[in-house]
Amino acid sequence: MKPITRVRTGNGRRGWSAVAAIGAAALMGATVGAPAATAVPSGSGGLGSSDLGSAGIGSTAVVEEPFPALGWANDPECVPAPEHPQPVLLIHGTWSSAGDMKALATPLVDAGYCVHSLEYGWHRESVRGNVPGTNGVGDVHESAAAVDRAIRYVAGETAAPSSGRRRCSS
Repeated sequence: MKPITRVRTGNGRRGWSAVAAIGAAALMGATVGAPAATAVPSGSGGLGSSDLGSAGIGSTAVVEEPFPALGWANDPECVPAPEHPQPVLLIHGTWSSAGDMKALATPLVDAGYCVHSLEYGWHRESVRGNVPGTNGVGDVHESAAAVDRAIRYVAGETAAPSSGRRRCSS
């Protein structure tokens, strides 16, 4: 095996960019198809987008932006417990979906929180855009606007008290 050496970049400086890119590509290949290492409470019925049926998203379904019907979150009739008046909005990351939030949402719902899980950032032309349940890959400005709309919707629909609510800086 050859030792790893530095490579010259286009601007004449020496760096590890090519080695890092190759390593990242190898890591991606090793992890993209791997199952998520998510602890799911027993009896919860599935792993979100790893089990699209349990997430409420079928393989041919069109996602209802921004809040898909999940069964375990996004209940428009939710009344928060007095000790938990603030709603919780779970926002998935890149290459995932609202269904991936089930393991986090279930204990929160059981504790009396009103939990919402957002779908955003679906983009058909992305590398994995044709895979159902794969989101968080769309235009960052459109995604930020979707998250902003979701925050405003959840705050308005739940009539959450304003104390304790934080505004993210831009």
